Amino acid sequence: MALPSHELIYYYQGNINQIEVTCFNGQRLWINARHFRQFVSIEGIYGRFQLITNEQGSFVSLIKF
Repeated sequence: MALPSHELIYYYQGNINQIEVTCFNGQRLWINARHFRQFVSIEGIYGRFQLITNEQGSFVSLIKF
């Protein structure tokens, strides 16, 4: 994931609340931006993440590699 800080401003302004991500297999998902808060730096959000879900497919956690 590569999301520079100048694009995160839309989240903080309340204009967006979800981030589109692409999985290794090409599948696209929309994840609530609040789940990425702990990974925000002055540069933005960068890195690879593992999405953990429960048996119903609901969000449990994100892990940064």
